[in-house]
Amino acid sequence: MDRTVRHYARAKKSTVASSTALRYAQFAERLAERLGDREVSRLTEEDIGEFIRAEHAADRAQDPTINACIMLRGAIRLALHTKDAKGQTHLADDPLPLLTKIAKRTARALWIPTELLLGLTGTDSWTLAEIKALLETAKRINPRVYGVCLFQYLTGSRIGEALATPWAEVDLKNGTLRFALRIHRGKVGNLKTRNSLRTIQLPDRLIHYLRDLRSERPSTKWVFPQPRRHEKPWSDMAYQKAWRRVRDSANVRSLGTHAWRHAHISLALEDGKDPAWIAERCGTSIEMIFRRYGHAVRREGKDSFDYLSLD
Repeated sequence: MDRTVRHYARAKKSTVASSTALRYAQFAERLAERLGDREVSRLTEEDIGEFIRAEHAADRAQDPTINACIMLRGAIRLALHTKDAKGQTHLADDPLPLLTKIAKRTARALWIPTELLLGLTGTDSWTLAEIKALLETAKRINPRVYGVCLFQYLTGSRIGEALATPWAEVDLKNGTLRFALRIHRGKVGNLKTRNSLRTIQLPDRLIHYLRDLRSERPSTKWVFPQPRRHEKPWSDMAYQKAWRRVRDSANVRSLGTHAWRHAHISLALEDGKDPAWIAERCGTSIEMIFRRYGHAVRREGKDSFDYLSLD
């Protein structure tokens, strides 16, 4: 294990940014320290669990611990494809194909209770003042970007889901919207997970906006088509460029488009909305809601036991 992870860190050094190369070297040191005497070909789920528990006991953060395991996944893949002088790969079989999933599952079981108890998880969300500034700026300098921003903020959708929304999935009469597609790297495809496939209720403000938008573009298939070719959806890559120009003009923190989703979820939790309802609305798991946004859950009346009354 020692040689495998150190070799991987050295091999990646010339292909990634210097800061990333430094993190790889640090991950390699930690993996070698904990698992250096193990044979890669005999790596087990227990070994991964031992590494993660040791990192947790040493007060390491969750994400770097998982990233170290993801790096180990890369080191194993390199060993599976790199051949020696005799033409033989350094590793014949993958000892742990589900290594990354195992690592994430194990880490979450250790870190979730701490996050829920102490409320340490941040959300990278804008304040209401920043949200208003962004929407006002977008409406003034790029109305098309404004539409996407308003849509993301009021639905909690991911950017790929927003841009791949066809009018066929929008029911303005009943005020509902079905998410069934996403656009990623310019290509429209199915949603990433089963949870992401969902139908949500739309707020009145968004219904009114979409009605006006529909009247302006009666022949388009997509809610947010390309600015010059309305037969295709707005590419996520092209949109990001237009979006960043708006954000930079609004004098707010340089957060990405995902911050609209963070804001939607955080504000809903702070308003006392049911986390299970939010998870269903936003196409995620309730575990993720608590793990990422536990600090925002309202805890009013936490010292009252009226809800246990038998009267």
